[in-house]
Amino acid sequence: MKHKAVLEIGTEEIPAKLISRIHKELMTTAGELLQNNRIKTEEIEVLGAPRRLTLILDGVYEYQDDIVEEIKGPPSNIAFDDQGKPTKAATGFASSQGLEVDELEERDTDRGKYLFAVIEREGKPVVDRKST
Repeated sequence: MKHKAVLEIGTEEIPAKLISRIHKELMTTAGELLQNNRIKTEEIEVLGAPRRLTLILDGVYEYQDDIVEEIKGPPSNIAFDDQGKPTKAATGFASSQGLEVDELEERDTDRGKYLFAVIEREGKPVVDRKST
């Protein structure tokens, strides 16, 4: 399900010559914030007058996008000793990612074999219904 969101900002008197630039900056900033927070919307519109700016988001999705993060860790030759047991480099990296060493993936890269943490993050609701 998609929703509409409106943000109205009251301001001091904005000189008329600055309104166009402020509209563009608000549009750009809103788009970046939505993208950084994995929130999809179908349309972003900015309206304004000398004492008011309005941001209208139309078609806001209910949930953030799901993502898969792939975090590169230490090289395999440092992550494991001669007997194949994990070193502090491997255990520390796994722990920092909230994983166990056996959940890490070993991959070939152009610089040799490295460990990777692959973390799937499910999108959360855009609106926290508990706090509204």
